[in-house]
Amino acid sequence: MALDPVSEMQKAIIRKGEMVVADLAPNGVLPVQQFREFVVISILKGGVMMKRIRVVEMTNPTYEVPKIRAQDQVLHGGTSGVALTEDQRSKPSILPKTTLTSKLLRGAVPIPDEVFEDNVEREALNAKVRDMTAEAVARDLENLLINGDTTSSNTLLNQTDGVLKLTTTNVVPAGGTYLNKSILRDTCLVLPDEFREEESAMVFFTSHRAGIWYRDSISNRTGDLGDTTLTNGDRDAQPRYAFYNGSPIIPVPLIRNNHGSSQNETNILYCNPKNILFGIQRDVRMEYQRDQASSTNIIHVTCRVDVGTEYEGRNVKTTGVKAA
Repeated sequence: MALDPVSEMQKAIIRKGEMVVADLAPNGVLPVQQFREFVVISILKGGVMMKRIRVVEMTNPTYEVPKIRAQDQVLHGGTSGVALTEDQRSKPSILPKTTLTSKLLRGAVPIPDEVFEDNVEREALNAKVRDMTAEAVARDLENLLINGDTTSSNTLLNQTDGVLKLTTTNVVPAGGTYLNKSILRDTCLVLPDEFREEESAMVFFTSHRAGIWYRDSISNRTGDLGDTTLTNGDRDAQPRYAFYNGSPIIPVPLIRNNHGSSQNETNILYCNPKNILFGIQRDVRMEYQRDQASSTNIIHVTCRVDVGTEYEGRNVKTTGVKAA
């Protein structure tokens, strides 16, 4: 069952600061409600991309997304009492399923007693450490979602391929130039026509640097648009994005700027965010361990996750966007 961030945040009583040892089941597994709160707090609210994509709750180590698509034309001119010919009958296309297979991730946060004794916050620090751990987990999971690469030497990122590596069919080379309307135009044009009806839901994900360069180019224009882009109008207005072809250009901190031979290039991902899948298996564990020998409390976090796309060909990736 897909988790909707808005409804979950409305329904759940967010008890982030109360996730203490007593809340855990004897085997360290978060109860179902606690799990859903953990997902909402640490994942759906945690990252720029994560809170927009489709997060699915995996009750088993594997999760299959069946894919079926009708032919382009279903209706034909008919004659009363005469059946359609075999060639006129729409035959749904059964495409290979997307299968998520959960990967086990582990983390440990040791906290020596002296940290609590010497800190002015004392016991309040315990809740802060839990909050910071949840934020770090959210950051790591978004990093895996974006930059996962099974060939990486990083022991987190090599667990599965992220959405950038998974996008291979529709790729646009920007040629080492700063983000501009021509690059965005070419990115839009590569989207297959069969997905054009989704354009209202499409977004551009890119790095902060690329987003700044694009906003700067717009601010150079004369007139109200340039002034508004430069001054940003009301600082409290949200969201504060530039747009192209009706789609927001969303800066994502964890999209890297060190690609290319000069390590100063970044990527753009043009997609319907709900086409991106992030599976998380239900038995999230957060356990506390007391190491008497070292007088240290250790927070252990484990989870099982995977990344995928429903239709890989529905995404467009632009490479070689200058970000220096």
